[in-house]
Amino acid sequence: VLTRVPCVCSLRATRALTRRERLWVPCVRRFLAVSEATRQAYVTAGIPEGQIETMLDGIDVRRFAPSTNGRTTPPGITLAPGRLTVGFVSRLIPEKGVAELLRAARRVVQQLPQVQFLLVGGDPSGRHLPTWQRMVRELQLGDHVQFTGWRKDLDALTPCFDIAVQASKYWEGWGMS
Repeated sequence: VLTRVPCVCSLRATRALTRRERLWVPCVRRFLAVSEATRQAYVTAGIPEGQIETMLDGIDVRRFAPSTNGRTTPPGITLAPGRLTVGFVSRLIPEKGVAELLRAARRVVQQLPQVQFLLVGGDPSGRHLPTWQRMVRELQLGDHVQFTGWRKDLDALTPCFDIAVQASKYWEGWGMS
C-alpha cells in the first residue's frame, strides 16, 4: 500500500485467518484460491469476493493416464501381479493420516488378503517413517505395505494404482496428489 506495489496472496488451505492476516486483507489486491472450496472458505472468513480469484493447479492429467504409460511397474517397485493395488501419495507426516491409513489397511487386509498398499512419498524430518514401519510390523502388514520414498516418476507409477487414497486428517483445499 505504501509503495503502491500490488500485493497478491495465494491461498492453499481453508483455515481461519489470524488477526494479523485480517489486518492485511484491505492491502491485498487479489487473493488466489486453488479451488472453489478454498474460495468459499475465504469468503466465509471475511475476504471480499471481489478480491478472490480461483486459479486451479496446472497439472496435465493425461500424463498420469494408463493409456499414456501403460501399467508397467517402474524400476524399484515390486507389485504382485493380479493383486488389487491401493496407492497413497503424500508426505509421510502425521497430519496426512498415515497412521489412520495403516489401521484401515489392517481391516481391509482382513477382508481382502490379496490387496497391496503402495505408500509413495517421504518423511521430510526423518522422524516419522520409523513409526510407520513399526506400525506395519505390529499390524502384520509386511506382505501388504511398501514404502517407496520420494519418487519423480509418478506419471509412470500412478497408473499401477487400482485405488488412490487421500487420508489427510484436516480438510485440504486442493491436495496436489
